[in-house]
Amino acid sequence: KDFDEGEASNALISSLGEVRPGLATARIDLATEAVWTAVAAPDGTVYAGTVGDGAILAVSGGKKRVLTTLGADSPWIGALALAEGGTLYAGTIGTATIHAIDTRTGKATKLLTLDGPEHIWSLAFDSTQKRLFAGTGPNGQLFEIDLAKKTAREIWASEETHLLAVTRATDGALWLGTSDEAILYRYDPATAQARAIADFAGSEVKAVVEVDGAFVGAVNEFEAKPTPPPSSPSTKGPKGTAAKPPEAGAVPGAEKPKHDGGLPARPGERKGKGALFRVDTTGRVEQLHALAEGYFQSLAVAKDGSVYAAAAAQGRVYQLRPDRTVLTAVDVPERQVNVVMTLPTGLVFATGDGGAVYVGSGPAKEAHYTSKVFDAQFPARWGNLRWRGDP
Repeated sequence: KDFDEGEASNALISSLGEVRPGLATARIDLATEAVWTAVAAPDGTVYAGTVGDGAILAVSGGKKRVLTTLGADSPWIGALALAEGGTLYAGTIGTATIHAIDTRTGKATKLLTLDGPEHIWSLAFDSTQKRLFAGTGPNGQLFEIDLAKKTAREIWASEETHLLAVTRATDGALWLGTSDEAILYRYDPATAQARAIADFAGSEVKAVVEVDGAFVGAVNEFEAKPTPPPSSPSTKGPKGTAAKPPEAGAVPGAEKPKHDGGLPARPGERKGKGALFRVDTTGRVEQLHALAEGYFQSLAVAKDGSVYAAAAAQGRVYQLRPDRTVLTAVDVPERQVNVVMTLPTGLVFATGDGGAVYVGSGPAKEAHYTSKVFDAQFPARWGNLRWRGDP
C-alpha cells in the first residue's frame, strides 16, 4: 500500500512489498479525446472506438489510421466485437445502432437500430450461430442479432437499468454484469433462462472474464447511485491537469436527458471504489483485490491465467496472478485506462482522457519509482540514507 501511493514508471509494485523492473510500453497517440472501447485482431491490430466523433481507429506497427467514421448521429462508440473473417461490429451510445465494418476497406454499413434501447454497452459474438448478443440500456434488455437476416429480438429483460457486460463462456452461456444494482447473471441461450449468480454491494458489474472454469468480475461502488449511465469517460487530462470540458450537445442527450436513463454531458472524474471478485459456477464469491480510490473499467486474461484489470482515476493496470499476488503492472500519465487486452505479443491497453493505445514491448531496460512526499510538518534535520539491493 505504501509503495502504491507513489508513481512508478516501467516498474512493478507487488502485494508482497516488492518494487522491481516491469514492462516497457510504446505509446501511440490517437489525437482524440477518449477511447471508450477497443478489440484486438489475431494479427495484433487494435481497433479503437472513440467518444465524440464516431471514429474507429486501427493501430498496427506503432501507427494509427482512421478505419471509418460513423458520423454525427453516432458519435459515441459504446462496444466493439470482431467476427471471423475480419468484420467488425460497432454498437453506439445514444442511438443504439449496430454497424458492420469491413476491416480491410473501412466500409461501414448500418446493420440495424434496436427498437427501445438507447445505448449499446456490450457486444458478444457467437461464431457457432453467426449471431451477436447486445447488452443495452436504459431498460436492461438483452438482444440477439441475426447477422444473416439483419434482425434483432429481445431475448431477456432484466429488472436492471443497464447491461454493461456480456461475456460468452466456453459452454455457450452468457455472463451478464448489470447496473444499478450490481448483479451478476448467467443466461443460457438454449433454455432462454437467466439466474442471478451473485448480488454485490455496489453500483455496477462493469466487466466479466472467464478464468479456469470460474469468472472474475469488476464491481464498482460510487458515492451515489448514478442517474447518468455508469462509468462515463472523464473529462480530465493527465494526472494533475484538467482538460477542457466537452461542449453541450457533443454527446447524445447532453442538453436534455430523455429520462433518468438518458445521457447527460459526461461528468468529470467520478468518485468511487472498485473491487475484483472471483465467482464460481455455484455462486461462491471470493474477493481478490480492492481499490479504496478509483474504479475498474475492463478485464483481460493472459495465457498464464493472470487477470489484468484497467482502472480509472489513477491510470493504472493491475495484474492478478493465479497465486493471488497482485501487482501494479502499469502506471501511465493519463487518468483513465478504459480498455485492457492481452495478445500473444503482450499487454495492450487504451486510455480515456487523452486517447492513446499502449503496446507492451517486453521487459523494461530502465525503471523508475518516485515515492509519495514525506512531510515532516516542521523544520527537521535528516539522518543518513541507506539502501540495499541485489545486482
